Amino acid sequence: MAYTNSDADIVVNKERFLRWQRLAIDQLGFTLNFILTLTIAALGYIFALLKDKEFVPSPCARYALILSLLSLAIAAISGMWCTINRLRDFQGTARKLRKTVGAPSSRELRVMGKRTWKMFYTQVWAFSLGIAFLAAALLLTYGGKLK
Repeated sequence: MAYTNSDADIVVNKERFLRWQRLAIDQLGFTLNFILTLTIAALGYIFALLKDKEFVPSPCARYALILSLLSLAIAAISGMWCTINRLRDFQGTARKLRKTVGAPSSRELRVMGKRTWKMFYTQVWAFSLGIAFLAAALLLTYGGKLK
């Protein structure tokens, strides 16, 4: 005997889907903001280190610090751009649902959604690299104290 979905099953599945979709959107926003906050904090830490007269990194540590600054700057820019893109996506979706004149097409909204994820992954990878380079610079500078 074949299984058929009743109207009640379809409604329940749709509600579940919408609930999980809302959770996924919220989690993306929380993660995006959390990484952006950590990125700005790491950049602030680097600039505080650079102001410290006692911080004298070796040449290798300097290169690692420069790479860290560049990676963290890319992460910050990607995070901000991702946030703006998400806001435009939400605004466009709302305009499309209200059938406002000039609302973006479904294709444009799909492109915005894909761009959001690309920028988010760029932010995550750039942040990870920036922290790794910062850790390398600190180990190269202060690693001798671990003996």
